[in-house]
Amino acid sequence: MDKKEYEKLTRLYKSAPELKVIGLSSGYKTLLEYNDMVLAMKRFNNRGIEHEFEFVTWRKGTNGGMCWGHYTANFDSAKEDFVKRSELIESARIFNNDELSVIYKGLVEGTLASNLDLDTRGQMEILAERIFEFNYKNINLTEDKDISDECMEGEEEIEI
Repeated sequence: MDKKEYEKLTRLYKSAPELKVIGLSSGYKTLLEYNDMVLAMKRFNNRGIEHEFEFVTWRKGTNGGMCWGHYTANFDSAKEDFVKRSELIESARIFNNDELSVIYKGLVEGTLASNLDLDTRGQMEILAERIFEFNYKNINLTEDKDISDECMEGEEEIEI
């Protein structure tokens, strides 16, 4: 995590309200709530750990607690998970990294077709460039490999 991202997350953490749920370890702050889903973050004071911030999306339980938590150290992954789980955007409208990789490769290979008019080829190149720029840090679009979401792990039931 670079210094700019660290400072951004620190400001976000300091300004967010504390998540108050009985039985939940202290330190979690609420970033977003929608449709019985909560996006929260926690800051670790121990600088010896790999990641200083943890993000989690929880579903509010019927008993007032939180359940089915997805945990990650990656803020972008947490935001994407929240958007999907809260149904802010229909899941069918969001492409995962595997799907984007296939689309990117198809666009790149498709631009090599000799029967394309210049306008179509130009549009395909622009789309391929947008996908590449958006994902170049997260996935390798030029190699065939298994791309999996390693960030989402575990489930936790927290009851009142």
